[in-house]
Amino acid sequence: MKRSENGMVIPFEKFAWDNSKSKLVIKLPPKAIENPMLLCVEFGENSERFYLGEEKAVQQTAANSDLISKHKGSILMLSEERPLGSLLMDSYDFVTNHLSEVTNIFRSMLHSIDSGNSEKASDYKMLEKLWNDGNAFQRIVINYLFCKFYQVKHFAANGTAGFLAYTAERRREMYSNLEQGIKQEFDLLAHNPTTLSDLKQLHYYKSVNLGEKIFCPNLAEFYVQYISYLSDHSLFFRVCPRCGEPFLANTSRRRYHNECAKLQDKDNKLQSQHNLERDNFYKQCQEERYRYNNFRRGKIFRNASLKLQSEYLALFEKFKSDLAEQKEKLQGDNAAACRTNVNTWLEKIIRARSDLEKKF
Repeated sequence: MKRSENGMVIPFEKFAWDNSKSKLVIKLPPKAIENPMLLCVEFGENSERFYLGEEKAVQQTAANSDLISKHKGSILMLSEERPLGSLLMDSYDFVTNHLSEVTNIFRSMLHSIDSGNSEKASDYKMLEKLWNDGNAFQRIVINYLFCKFYQVKHFAANGTAGFLAYTAERRREMYSNLEQGIKQEFDLLAHNPTTLSDLKQLHYYKSVNLGEKIFCPNLAEFYVQYISYLSDHSLFFRVCPRCGEPFLANTSRRRYHNECAKLQDKDNKLQSQHNLERDNFYKQCQEERYRYNNFRRGKIFRNASLKLQSEYLALFEKFKSDLAEQKEKLQGDNAAACRTNVNTWLEKIIRARSDLEKKF
C-alpha cells in the first residue's frame, strides 16, 4: 500500500469511480481491515504518536515498531512524534469546523445503500478531499467510520445466489446497527468533550489504569483515556475567553494565553482603579447629601430669610437630579473619558453649596 510523504497511509486507493459513465466502481478493501478497528496512542516525554488500523496489527506494531512494514496493509494511519495534546487540539478544530460536513456525507452514504440506490461518486470525492485537507483527528474519524461502513458493504457484496435473501435481510439489519452506531459517534463528537467533567456529564467517564500506550476501540474510549492521561500530566484544555483560541494550560486554574493574560491583567488593574475612583465619587456624593440635610435641619437655616432657604433647597434639588445622570456616565463604555467631567461637576456643586452657606 502506497504511503504519503508524511508517513501516513493514503486511504481510498482501493476505491475508484468512472466519470465517463457517472458510475462508481467499487474495489473492495483488503480483508485485513474488515477486522475490528483500533486506535493506539503512544506517549513519550511530552510527545505522542498514534496508529489506526486492524486490531491485531496495531497491537503488534505498537509493541514492536519494526513490524510496521509487515503490517503495512493493515495499518491505515500512523504518525511521527507530535507534541503531547495535539490530538485533542485537532479534535476541537475538527468538531468546530468540519464535523457537519463529514456527518452529512456519511448520512448520504447510508441513505443511498439502505434505499437500494447506488452510492454517489460525489460523496466519495468529497470525503477524500476532507481527508486530504484535514488534520490528524479528522483523518482518524473518516478512516475509522469509513472502515466500519465497508464492513457492511463487503458483507453485502459477497452474497451468492443461494444466500441472496439472507444477505438482503442481514444487510438491512447490519445497516440499521451501523446507522445507530455512527449516530452515537457523531452525537459524542457534537458535544465536543475536552475535559473529564464533560465526559462525566455524558456518562462516558470511568477510571482507567493508564500506561504509556492507550488502545481505544471507539471514540468514547479514546476521549476517556486520552483526556485522563493529559490530566494526570497537568495538561488542561482551555479556550481563551479573550481571543477565543484553544490552548493547553499547565494548571487547571489558568484561563488565558500568556499574551492575553498580560493584557487581561492590565485591563483588570485599570478596571480596579476605575472602580476605586467610582466608589470614592459615590462616597463623596453621600457625604454631600448628608451636609445638605444636616444644614437645612439646623437653627441657622430656620432663622434665615425665605429667599435664602428657597435658593438653598433649589440647589439641593439640582444636586439630586444631576447626580443620577453623572452616575450613568461612570457606568458607560466611556467611563474613563467622562471621569474628569464628573469630578469637575462634583467640585462645582461642593463649592456652590459652601459659598451659599456663608450667606446665612
